[in-house]
Amino acid sequence: MKNPSSKGRLAFCIWTRRHRRDLFIQHDYCKIMIKRINCFCYCFFRSKQYNEKYLKQRAILTPLNKDAEQVNDFMFDILSGSARTYKSSDEICKSSSDNFEQEGTYPIEFLNGLTFPRFPRHELNLKEGTPIMLLRNVNPFLGTCNGT
Repeated sequence: MKNPSSKGRLAFCIWTRRHRRDLFIQHDYCKIMIKRINCFCYCFFRSKQYNEKYLKQRAILTPLNKDAEQVNDFMFDILSGSARTYKSSDEICKSSSDNFEQEGTYPIEFLNGLTFPRFPRHELNLKEGTPIMLLRNVNPFLGTCNGT
């Protein structure tokens, strides 16, 4: 027995192939859409940005990490207060003598610009009251674990 929605999926795939050139969204349009989605999902954000219950009841889901970063950056700019920037370590581990030869191989700016799945960006910007969520178990016995 076939899934009843499989015909719809097939039709959508065919339509997407025919119109794929039209599916690219302009950068300015993305900014407008992020603003509209934010207004829909977090319409009272400025007055309720410190209300934990209000924030837990809402979410904006994105298919790609880069899209989530755009939404996060937009929401971060709306938060009141001054930002603090925390940077990752940008030195090569000198536990082995082989690393001294490799030290100048890659410029620090290049390394800081790399992004990988499941790794955070080089810079972490925070403001007081910024909602954050741990994605790894840091110390489950103290309650700092995935999803908190």
